[in-house]
Amino acid sequence: MMANTHALSLAGVPHTHWLFADYWLPNGWATAAFVVLSGYGIGWIFSIAHDEPERSRLLRRRSAIVLAVMFVSNAFFAAVKSMLLGHGDQTLTGQWWLGFLTLDTEWTISGVLLPTALVLLCGSTVIRWVTDAPWQTLLAIVLGHLAASMFAEQLAVSDFAHSWPVRFFLLEGFGGYPVLPFMANGFMGIWLGVQRHRDKNLWLNMVLALMGLQLAAYLSTLEPHGPAWSLFRANVGAVGKFAWVFFCASLLSRLPLTPLTLPVALIGKYALASFMLHRVVMQALSLGINDLGFVQLPIELHFATLWLGTLVATWVACIFWQRRKLPMLPKLHREQLFPRDDYRTRQASLQDLQPFAPPKMHCIARFRRFMALR
Repeated sequence: MMANTHALSLAGVPHTHWLFADYWLPNGWATAAFVVLSGYGIGWIFSIAHDEPERSRLLRRRSAIVLAVMFVSNAFFAAVKSMLLGHGDQTLTGQWWLGFLTLDTEWTISGVLLPTALVLLCGSTVIRWVTDAPWQTLLAIVLGHLAASMFAEQLAVSDFAHSWPVRFFLLEGFGGYPVLPFMANGFMGIWLGVQRHRDKNLWLNMVLALMGLQLAAYLSTLEPHGPAWSLFRANVGAVGKFAWVFFCASLLSRLPLTPLTLPVALIGKYALASFMLHRVVMQALSLGINDLGFVQLPIELHFATLWLGTLVATWVACIFWQRRKLPMLPKLHREQLFPRDDYRTRQASLQDLQPFAPPKMHCIARFRRFMALR
């Protein structure tokens, strides 16, 4: 999804184009929903894989790694962008580098990793709260997100809109990803991940409810703009889109599309490396297209070339990394993940690959069976 968003930008697709419609991948699918997915992975994996001291240590370590990737990747790509625009001399000044912290220098999409790192840092505590008091924690997350959204709307039109704390925590963050609302999205993901182990029926009902709320959020765009609808979309959008992404991923995993789904799984296994590499590859492809004089290509073809070319190149690189560690690529069976990975998920299984429910079942029951983990 991030590769899609980058390709749209580099291809010069106008924001009025259908590829920028909210029903396609951008507009939150690659940013806010990404933080929810990160939180979901934290809750699902670490709520059962480790005791709390070990879990805290591992999550702190991963948080530090994500922060390092954020700063390095942002500095590199922001500098490259400035040089391509003919402003390379700015990168030699201390004011330009300090501007990343003062929010005066434009961040790249790497800024979305800051709330992700903070969710990792708080992950062990949130898992403990969800385990001990799930409904109280859910209520606190929802109310906290609602309060952050309300304060953001009020302060955005006040004299405090230009103050650093308001911009950083509520309005912009690093690169347009405000810290507090995005962290609330991540905590909601942790709640869903923990509940998937504790109460699968509750988890399934919550996912279905979020899918319904996201449909309501889409329908609300047909109504005249109002503060109530704006708050509703701000609080539902990220988790609702995550629920739909999860549903679509479950659907694809059940279809006979293994040659397509396995490359995606492999790219996901090397997530941080893929995050860095796909941006380098896409920039190189974009420069190559411009140098070869193909800039007059239809924007849809330009976008598709950047997007698909980047995904294929990233997948090939992941195959190379995988083969450097193992004599051959392990097969992804229905009953197990890779033999042992960095997150010790060897106890998990791909139960999402269960077949469809029997034909005679009621349509709602079939849908629940389709989504459920047995």
